[in-house]
Order: sequence, then C-alpha cells, then structure tokens
Amino acid sequence: MFPMFEPGEWYLVVTCHGCKTMLKVFRDPGNRTYSPSGNYILTCPECEHRGAYSMDQVERYQHLEGKVGTSD
Repeated sequence: MFPMFEPGEWYLVVTCHGCKTMLKVFRDPGNRTYSPSGNYILTCPECEHRGAYSMDQVERYQHLEGKVGTSD
C-alpha cells in the first residue's frame, strides 16, 4: 500500500519490521539531495508494529506516474 504518495515525488521510506509494508517517513524536500539524520519511530498502519528505524534503514523512493495513492 502507498499511503498518500504523489506521482513523480521523491520520499524517504522504510520497510516495516513486522509486515514488510513500505512506510513513508516524509517527502524528500530536496528531491534526492536532502540528507536527514537521526532515528525515526513509526507505527505501521497495516500491522500496528511500532519500530525504531535508523538512517541506514531509510531509502529513497520515487512514486511513479499512474500509481494511485491511498489515504493514511
């Protein structure tokens, strides 16, 4: 599932430790040039797993044109 991803935009995402769903950390404000730091604690809307994610687990993702996002 792709919650509120806009086609053509870049995002920082992680993979849920519980169910492997792609979780949006936030939209990349630099379109691939932003370098965030720190750790993120997120709760998966699919399996409700609450996990801590370090920057080495964060990936960049560009949502492709034509995919339809869903609501959070």
